Parts: sequence; structure tokens; C-alpha cells
Amino acid sequence: MVNVGSIIQHALHPHGHSSTHHATMDHKPTTAHPTRASHTRRWISKMSSAYTKAQTLEWLSFIGYKVTDEVKEQVETDTFPANLENLNVISRLYLVAVPFENTTLQYDPAHELNIEPQYLFQRFVKEKKGSCCFGKSGLLFEMLRSLGFRVYGGQARVNNTDFTPGATAEKPAFTPPLHIITFVQPNVDNTDTYLLDVGFGGTGLVRPILLEEGADVFGCTQTEKHRLVRRPFPGRTSAQDPPEDMWALDILRVQPGKSEKWSNVYMFDEVEHYKEDYIHANFYVAKFPFGTPFYGYVVLIKNFFVDKDHEDLGTLLLFGDQVRRNVGSNSEVLRNLKTEKERIAAIKEFFGIELDATEALNSIKGRASALPM
Repeated sequence: MVNVGSIIQHALHPHGHSSTHHATMDHKPTTAHPTRASHTRRWISKMSSAYTKAQTLEWLSFIGYKVTDEVKEQVETDTFPANLENLNVISRLYLVAVPFENTTLQYDPAHELNIEPQYLFQRFVKEKKGSCCFGKSGLLFEMLRSLGFRVYGGQARVNNTDFTPGATAEKPAFTPPLHIITFVQPNVDNTDTYLLDVGFGGTGLVRPILLEEGADVFGCTQTEKHRLVRRPFPGRTSAQDPPEDMWALDILRVQPGKSEKWSNVYMFDEVEHYKEDYIHANFYVAKFPFGTPFYGYVVLIKNFFVDKDHEDLGTLLLFGDQVRRNVGSNSEVLRNLKTEKERIAAIKEFFGIELDATEALNSIKGRASALPM
């Protein structure tokens, strides 16, 4: 799941946002060091994966992880070093390898987002295509389990204020819990827990963040930063005293010479969610005509590395009728699209995804997302 307003802001104003809390951001080394989490969280159990060891090795090669004989033996014998260093490397390689996109929803006759594990493996690894959050995060979730990481899935409520009539920064609007997130405990000897999210899109995390009040990490470049804070969910009516806070993921983007604000991306709790929850939420995203961006917009987002150290990321974005390239505070329009034929050609040119033109044109015809034929 990704927020309509977030995508549009990212497309038109890569460092614009609407929400709360003025702040400034110093330029520091890329690796942030938040305080350590408490050891009071429950231990996440290791679980089996939907993928075989052979599939896991093929996936590691696909994302660009160097699969040596030693790594092959580690995967096959369940001795792969499932630690924070590898979590960082693997998640970032995967983020770049697989685009965020909803072409099946718009250009496929069924207008569905298939999130079945074997379908996702075929689509990502074999066909070099992408999916939305349920697909991208869902496959990574299962691959992490295959590699020995201790993980479970959650769901977040996305800030949808910009595209909800009557909503304001003071009275924000949120979606139902439609966005899949992942909790990971990468240390073998404690319950330090990290939030991982490779499936949000333009304003989402690009590296794991420690699940701790005030923890922060840099985003695509050092002009972008994410933090975690606790705050009450807007509009709550619970009589609990004191009211229970939720986690809030906020983002800060820097524009030279301008005062900056933190804005909220989404809010979540630590409740575990399951396959049935994701099937239900995925159906809502694909079929409900209001409240999500996927029904009414064609969206493709692909990250790419901009330096040899793989620290900074750029973003290639197709939203509606425009293709943009964003790196830090710099944004460039690459193509304005006037017809569906032009957009289908651009999807292949910029994202490497080839559609059956006849089927695609027939499938999108008459939908709110369609351009002139």
C-alpha cells in the first residue's frame, strides 16, 4: 500500500510534504545509531518458509547477492548468518531489484493483485516484474524465513490526509490497515526488533529501523530521514487510561534554505497479522474504488543505486501520465505521456516490463486510470 498524496508529492515536489512538527536535519554519516531497544519484547520464533533452498539461492543471485560455495552451503544447512548486516544488504539489494508497480491491476483482464508465493517467485525472479506492498514484502518475508531470520508480519494505517475531503494536518485521515510491514529480530542473543518495509513506494523506508522511540535512519539520500515515535492515534475513543499510543513512522525531507517539517507516513502497532489478513486487505486494495491509489492510477516506482557504496538511492517514477527521475532534492521530468500506447511503451523502456499491448489496451479501457487510446 502507498499513499496517493505521498506519490504525487514525490512526483511533483520530491521534498514537499504536509503535516506536523518543524525540524532541521544535520548532515551526518549515512549510518544512524539509535539507542538500543529494550529486551522486554517477546522472542520471535523461527518458522518454515514457503520457498525451497534452491529457490532461495536463485533469489539471492537474482538480487545481486554474491552466492559463493560457502553461502550455498550455509543456506542449504541453515547456517546462513541471519544478522543485521546481512539484513541491511539483502533488503536494499531486493528493493532495487524489484519495482513497485500495479500493472496487473490496471492492464490485466482480471484486475487482481496475485500474492500467492509461487506466483510471486515466477513474476519477480523469472519474469523480472514487480508488485505492490503485499507482493514485494510478502516474498521478502518468506525469503528471510528461509535464510533463518526471525520475522513476523504486521499491518499499518497509511496517512491519506492529502486525498481525503475535509481532512487536515490537525485532523488527519488514515486508510484501514492495508499496508504490510515486517518485524525482524536479527540478533541471535536478544529481542532487539527492527521495522522493515520494502513495499511502500516513494516515501517509504529504504533500510531497517530499530523499533525504539526516537530511532532514526536516513532515506534514499541524506536529504531524507525517517524516525519512529509513539503518539495516540487521531480520533481514538478508547476509555483506556492512559490511552495506548501507536507507533508512527515520520519522514523529513530537506530543501536548501527552507524550514522543514516532519510528516507522518503511517501508523501501526505490533500485533501479528497472517495470510488471511493480507488476502482480505489485498482484495480491498484491488477492488475498492475509493481510498487507495491503485484503483485509479497507474503507478510504477523503481529504485536504483547512485553510488558505488550502495548508500544513496535514486527513484524512477511513473505516476499517471508522467515519468520522473528523482535523486535527493533534484527532480527531472523524463517523459510526459499523452496516450495509453505511449504509456505502455514507457513502461517497457524505463522499467523493463513488457505488456501485451492489445490485452492491456482492452483491459484498461473505461477505467478511471486510462489515458486516451
